[in-house]
Amino acid sequence: MDCLFLINPMSGGMEGRRISDILSRETLTHGASINAVFINPGNPLGQLKSLASDKELVVIAGGDGTVSCIASCLSTLETPPPFAVLPLGTGNDLARSTGWFNIWKNGGLEGFLNAIRLSRTESLDIWGFDNGPRFTCYAGVGLDAEIISFIDRHRSAIPGAGALPCVRRFMLRMLYIAAAARCTAGHLPDSGQRQGEITFSLKNQQVKTIKCRRNEVVVMASVDSYGGGGRLWAGMRRDDGKFEVYIFPALASFLKFIIQSHIGGRFRPRPSFQADSARFSRAAGSPVQMDGEACGIPGGKEAEISLQRAIPILIPPADLAARDRVRITAEKITEVNAEVSRVVPGTASASKTAARRTNHGNSRKEGISARR
Repeated sequence: MDCLFLINPMSGGMEGRRISDILSRETLTHGASINAVFINPGNPLGQLKSLASDKELVVIAGGDGTVSCIASCLSTLETPPPFAVLPLGTGNDLARSTGWFNIWKNGGLEGFLNAIRLSRTESLDIWGFDNGPRFTCYAGVGLDAEIISFIDRHRSAIPGAGALPCVRRFMLRMLYIAAAARCTAGHLPDSGQRQGEITFSLKNQQVKTIKCRRNEVVVMASVDSYGGGGRLWAGMRRDDGKFEVYIFPALASFLKFIIQSHIGGRFRPRPSFQADSARFSRAAGSPVQMDGEACGIPGGKEAEISLQRAIPILIPPADLAARDRVRITAEKITEVNAEVSRVVPGTASASKTAARRTNHGNSRKEGISARR
């Protein structure tokens, strides 16, 4: 497989640079021919057109903003190749929803490259304004968009390339906390101020119009992860031409969702409804965010979010990360037993028995999975 790695060198506390260095030393890994380059922030579309035309896979290494930018560029190509996500950002919501986050977290680069070989191709809906910004995960109106806008305005306070990765990550977390506290305080008490209307197109040609208040949060999502791991409705689909609409009518309900969905990951709110488009009216100045990036409404007052295109995305096996953990554990048990048998005579047979039991258990699990 001929792969193009597009890497954001600043993501993950400079983790992108380390990954680029590793890949540059190994151009052929797990049967894949790899070309790793840094993303050109000034002309990502031009870079993609020149490098991805003959590639079988594009791997986007970065955060949600980077992934959204490159995926949007892919959606403009005549025949876009499939893409996979190597999560290096703060939120990584598309990677969490598709399974790549667990692959990277548990297996690192080696596990990620192995997962590419075993993955399948599905479709991913790309949403956005006509002739405007697009998103792969979600768009938000209200408090969450204000928080993102605050972060964008103060991102320059984060240390640059010369800082230690741990310092960058810590400063970024502090910025998110400061933004949430500042914007939340600004929403108390509820002034009831209106910030335009959103008209949603529902099934059977029905419509639903909501009048957005300043303290209201409206989230339009096509994945089941929000805000860096907050869980959304598990019944969603990434390729059905619809997005789920979550309406939080008050600041308290939104904060409750954020806290409950991030602690334990069991709380999943049900969407208020599903829609296939959203038209903004009289919304001048309304804060909007897409995939964690602040954006404006094209034309200032009226615009429509609709399905722009579906593009191919690579999805890893759902149980691959768990299988890798079992394999790594078995290998460690074998190594420990071998060391024990070397130091303590007479334990070699016990070591072999333990190894045989582990291997037998793994074979039995794989047989059960195959029958299913």
